[in-house]
Amino acid sequence: MERESSLGGRLRRLMEEEGLSYEQMGERLGMNPQTLNRYVLGQREPKIGTASAMAAALGVDPLWLLGYDVPRRTGQRQSVPILGTIRAGLPMAAEQRVEGWATADVAEPEEHFFLRVTGDSMINAGIRDGDLVLLRRQDTAENGQIVACLVDGEDATLKRFRRQRDMVLLQPENPVYEPKLVPLSDFETGAARIVGVAVRLVREL
Repeated sequence: MERESSLGGRLRRLMEEEGLSYEQMGERLGMNPQTLNRYVLGQREPKIGTASAMAAALGVDPLWLLGYDVPRRTGQRQSVPILGTIRAGLPMAAEQRVEGWATADVAEPEEHFFLRVTGDSMINAGIRDGDLVLLRRQDTAENGQIVACLVDGEDATLKRFRRQRDMVLLQPENPVYEPKLVPLSDFETGAARIVGVAVRLVREL
């Protein structure tokens, strides 16, 4: 069996997809950022038991994590609903109705959903018009993660989440668009809320 990548490459890919820092990924794996950095740079190779523990913490197949050309997860692909369309340029009305279904290799399909992107405000993050973005249902996010956020109760937007003191900056990944500042108090009152964090991108060829 041949490798198509490396442990470091796979770790970088997972960190980029979820917008995780070395500190955040290290916390998930139960190791300090310095040790993680050595794995990413290829300066250290994990023992079999360590690789298995890392893969379990990340929800991926150990061989995939080590760079081999195998399915990312060992479980069967699950059907995940596509909930409406999300506008990545300007906010749009968020309709929580199922427009269709797509498959994803997730263990808990009920905790995930797809949204289809229209617009180009996230183009520099590699997210294009027409892409399907897989999101994990959650109402909190770490700085730097890409989130689906409801603003004023009904407007949905896909942006990078950045907290700045008593404000939240919803940052586009295209200099043509202006960032949106939302008071942190709006998240506390429910006027704004995170509905999911992006974990994967699906593009139709």
